[in-house]
Amino acid sequence: MDSLFSDSSNGRSRVARIKNVDVSDFPWQRGAEIGNALATELSEPRFVRYSRLALEDALADADVSRCPLPRARTGVALGTTLGLVDELTRGAGPLSLNETRRRLAFDTLIDDVSRGAVLEGPKTVFSLACASGLCAAEQAALELELGRADAMVVGGADTLGRFMQGGFCSLHAFAPSAGDSEHGREGLVLGEGAAFVVLEPREAARARDRAYGAALKAQRLTSDGYHLASPDPSGSGMAQAITLALDDAELEPSDIGAIVMTALGSMLHERMLKDALSSSLGSRASEIPVTSHEAAIGHVLAASGVLVLAYAARLLSEGNVRPAFSLDSLGTAALVSASPCSMPLRERNILTLSVGFGGFNGVAIVGSAE
Repeated sequence: MDSLFSDSSNGRSRVARIKNVDVSDFPWQRGAEIGNALATELSEPRFVRYSRLALEDALADADVSRCPLPRARTGVALGTTLGLVDELTRGAGPLSLNETRRRLAFDTLIDDVSRGAVLEGPKTVFSLACASGLCAAEQAALELELGRADAMVVGGADTLGRFMQGGFCSLHAFAPSAGDSEHGREGLVLGEGAAFVVLEPREAARARDRAYGAALKAQRLTSDGYHLASPDPSGSGMAQAITLALDDAELEPSDIGAIVMTALGSMLHERMLKDALSSSLGSRASEIPVTSHEAAIGHVLAASGVLVLAYAARLLSEGNVRPAFSLDSLGTAALVSASPCSMPLRERNILTLSVGFGGFNGVAIVGSAE
């Protein structure tokens, strides 16, 4: 998170020509890969490796030496677009249904990712495209509310491969390969990543003498079912989710200090998000700083819904925000450079917006834990 936050704050991008897989026969060949030493000589699928390391990092951050997380009552909720889908491209010829299921390994995926963590609470995997991470967070909150777990590790993960890159190529959803803007303002740029956070009731955290810097104050999901791959251009579903989340958190638009967005570069989604913000926040919408991690690493699919929670928590910790775009520039191809200076986070609540195919609209509000 440190390097991602630094890249985002300083306008650096990790988008480059994809190297981990051969996409030379595709018209769009750019993305943001996890390009460190972990990408070589893996003894397990890259998806499992990155997810497992991210989960372990989240647990290490949440543990305190005197009173660690109760592993027997800690569960996992994981969201992924298609998990080990790249395993389907290995070898030639058609695959039977049973072989397809075996290679995708959804029944064992969460056990592989949490291997070594010895977590005995409820475990669930969601595969609902880019909304998967959002659904994982919603399920985790439900498990805590119903008393099925004392803590939940929530994650979202996806890797770039031929299937994913080829699928988005067929949708003509990417930014042009030639003359790409730094922020992919004329189309999406995909990235890969694994993001995990730990959720637990505030009272439980205090009992463990763990001082948390951020609280998930509200989350809302709506699905308008407008189109398989396109959002409702009116933004009514997202506007409803924003309004409901504000009501749940007992907040007003004036209480929001920053907005974290996903799906930047998609003109359809940007226009929808702009209209949804204007409808739900009124005149306050144009006053709130808008930022995103996606200028640095692109759209990380199912990881997006969880990464925005961690990113919002980091903004609260830093106490300032660097606006990435103005509200008026959303939905246009015009380049709008990020502000060279950070500005104080005047209100200690962050509104995060995430989208998914099938008309999913996800809103979370992350605020100070005091």
